[in-house]
Amino acid sequence: AVFVAPVACGVANLDLGDYKMPVTTSSEEAREAFNSGLIHEYGFNQLEAQASFLESLAASPEFPMGWWGYSYALGPFLNNPVLSDDAYALARSAATNASVAAEAAASTAAYCTEKEEALIACNLMRFPSSANQTAGAIAFSNCLGDAVEQSQFASDPDMLTFYGEALMMLTPGMYYYDDLMDGKPSGMYSTAQEAEVVLRNALKLSDNPMAMHLYIHLTEGGMPGSSAAEHPNDDLSATRGAAAATRLELLNISGSGHLEHMPGH
Repeated sequence: AVFVAPVACGVANLDLGDYKMPVTTSSEEAREAFNSGLIHEYGFNQLEAQASFLESLAASPEFPMGWWGYSYALGPFLNNPVLSDDAYALARSAATNASVAAEAAASTAAYCTEKEEALIACNLMRFPSSANQTAGAIAFSNCLGDAVEQSQFASDPDMLTFYGEALMMLTPGMYYYDDLMDGKPSGMYSTAQEAEVVLRNALKLSDNPMAMHLYIHLTEGGMPGSSAAEHPNDDLSATRGAAAATRLELLNISGSGHLEHMPGH
């Protein structure tokens, strides 16, 4: 496979905290740029994330996870769940490049780990050729769900966090309620419950800032029937995300404005 190295974008040197996701590359520059992109993505700063992932690809054009990250940053997220046709095509192209690069790496010493292969394969399912974004979101979620049931990923905080996000993307913004004003349970109530369990597990295992970010969004509206009298053994109130908010605040990721702001939710 031959890849054209993207133009370096001159990403600013910002304090993005200490959280890293291990990735396979011989280029330390590519690895560093990848993790910068990941934290920007965790803070919903798509443009900075895209620029960082492009920096990683400029350093190593055949870096599979660089292409995965670029596709992830181009793709839908909670604050922009539906892509335009052009944006979808670009994200799908990057996802395809990640898959091709992973296949090429498999025949060399620059292999991908099982985790990387799983993320790349699931991400490709997110962008079907039909451009049916709803079907893609479901396939993506199901793929990650199958992955975290495997023993090698069941306690992986990154995989759990990506799966939690994929579940939330099935009903972005309306997790436990379809309408906060009427207080009736959402049609996706059970999906929200599953996402909460998954993210709680991720938070037990690590200080993944995205898990904290997502958990705050998921829980900030409370849930139907969440009084202490109805659930004496569980804190299901809107304040149950407070611990995640405190942990995120203590990480002090000053280079991501959105992650700095999230504890205020």
